[in-house]
Amino acid sequence: MLGGSNGRIGLRKQGHMNYLAETKGVPLVVLGDMSGGRIPDMLDETFAEVNGMYEGETIFGLRHRRVRIPRVTAIMGTAYGDPAFYAGASDFVSMTANASIGLSGPPVVAGAMGLQLTDEELGGPQVSAKESGIAHVVVPDDPAAIKALRTFLSYLPANDTLPAPRATQWEEPSLDPADLAGLVPEDFRRAYDMRTVIEGVVDRDSFFEVAGEHARAVVTGLARVEGRPVVVVANQPKFRAGVADARAMDKARRAVRLAETYDLPIVFIEDLPGVMIGPDSEREGILRHAIELLDAVTNATVPRVTVVLRKAYGFGWVLFGGYPSGADYVVAWPDAQVNFMAPANGAMIVNKKRLEEARVTGGETAYRALAAEVAAEMTEGSSVWRPAGRAALHAVIDPAETRKAIIDGIFVGDSSVPKERRR
Repeated sequence: MLGGSNGRIGLRKQGHMNYLAETKGVPLVVLGDMSGGRIPDMLDETFAEVNGMYEGETIFGLRHRRVRIPRVTAIMGTAYGDPAFYAGASDFVSMTANASIGLSGPPVVAGAMGLQLTDEELGGPQVSAKESGIAHVVVPDDPAAIKALRTFLSYLPANDTLPAPRATQWEEPSLDPADLAGLVPEDFRRAYDMRTVIEGVVDRDSFFEVAGEHARAVVTGLARVEGRPVVVVANQPKFRAGVADARAMDKARRAVRLAETYDLPIVFIEDLPGVMIGPDSEREGILRHAIELLDAVTNATVPRVTVVLRKAYGFGWVLFGGYPSGADYVVAWPDAQVNFMAPANGAMIVNKKRLEEARVTGGETAYRALAAEVAAEMTEGSSVWRPAGRAALHAVIDPAETRKAIIDGIFVGDSSVPKERRR
């Protein structure tokens, strides 16, 4: 009907649905395929009141009452205006491969800016799922888009006053715990896919990745541990070595906020070289994103368990659930390192003068010998056994015990205090 465009009455109907979802405490599900607002209905003085009002409801249902509900959206075609805003306000968004999401469609962009763009160029999967991250998963067709919403909602309660649904039956991971260490290369410079580790420690076939194509230096998603839904936040060495850049921090922050809203434990898995530095990073607002993530992590009241696999350098150690963040249970594999920066880099900076003198007096051979010596000294000082001995780690574990450590950590972090009184 009229391309699905919205007018005053359509917005009022939307307001009614928002009102019912919020007051009855049930999830809000939006299926989007429309061309935006119906311009002839908007070009007069009544636009000032076109906001979906229904018994006190505000536009897009963003007046949060005492109860918070899950909001999910499936974009199944061109989605400009209303469905795009709903997508932006959702906990989870699926989109079909031929869909597009945007504030305004190509005709409006052409008229206002003189740019001739296709729907795909303006807001297709490359833009919406990979670059902006407004869509969390791209699927082939409409049924798959709806299935993704169902899967996401299966991990969450109907509202934030209820406990998350626990599976009464679950299976252990298909991977033998003794084989877990073999997934992670001993050479810290070698990449691997963190998702294989995640699947090796959560319930079998329970990991549901969210925003897998966006900010790929971090992996976020939902999973179950002994049937209990959890949020997973893990660095991804396969992409950019897992460095914490601005987009990765924002993605991690949203995952932490989701966990806090619906009272889900958070499992952090660390393996990162630190926070991204340099002029491009500064222009992206790296400091602001870092503090926003830190605020979310340190103020989370849900159980937080952290596992360090190989390395956790610099401020990244803190941001992704390190001991100073207040995590409930922090463990590390035996060969892992925690330090201000990579030991070899730190050794070069700290011993710069000595190294230069060695090169002058003994040549390149002396320089390399001293560089290897000081790097070895700093590497030894980075061993997780040092902070463990100072109670800055709760345990150093055998990799085969990782799943058990996560289960123990969730137990340690559980609280009998009502959520609203934990702070």
